[in-house]
Amino acid sequence: LLACGFAADFLLVKECRQNFVRLRKAGYSVPYIFFCVSFIFFFSGPTLGVILWNHLQDSAPHFDLGLVLRVGTILVISEVSFTKIHRWMHREKPQFHVMHHCCQYSTVTTSLIFDPEDYLLEFWASKFPILLVLGTDLLGCYDGFACVVALGAAILNDLCNHDAWLRTGHYYHHLDVSVSYGLLHLPWLPSKADPLDRLHKQLDDIFTPQRPTSSSISRVKTSK
Repeated sequence: LLACGFAADFLLVKECRQNFVRLRKAGYSVPYIFFCVSFIFFFSGPTLGVILWNHLQDSAPHFDLGLVLRVGTILVISEVSFTKIHRWMHREKPQFHVMHHCCQYSTVTTSLIFDPEDYLLEFWASKFPILLVLGTDLLGCYDGFACVVALGAAILNDLCNHDAWLRTGHYYHHLDVSVSYGLLHLPWLPSKADPLDRLHKQLDDIFTPQRPTSSSISRVKTSK
């Protein structure tokens, strides 16, 4: 099933094929790419599956105003958490995040292309607040059903924001990496490039051809 999904994305979405070309150009081998994708899929799937199953068994479904308020509030908190960690990686640890941004045109497969360090920080940044607040009794807010609904919404948000056809705000973040670090950014709102973003330069070093400087040209002429 996993292989069929990747094959469909690769065959039907030209941006996916372009991303693989860029990943190879950046030095990532095909086996390593598929290792990262498979690791994230098989680790996340069972882990989230067990969490969702346990919470569904432990809490009766309820559809009321309380559910809307809990889920809405925790999704805002998780978005803030994701945005802060995402911005921090762009500024302080671009080497963790560069593989993901070699995918200039995001597709559904892009949502699984991370270096392991990036995955542990970015993927779980938006999930941890949900699990902590609604999935445990540490803060006295436990609600197993609300936790399941919020996790489902967060996962769906991840996938939709990387879809090449939907082209949400996060799609444009992949085109210009120094703007709109959040997942809920609206593309028609004005946003300024972050002057502290170091990932932008790292990608430029990989993909922008280096033009010869006047000094290098003079050295070549002298050597001749």
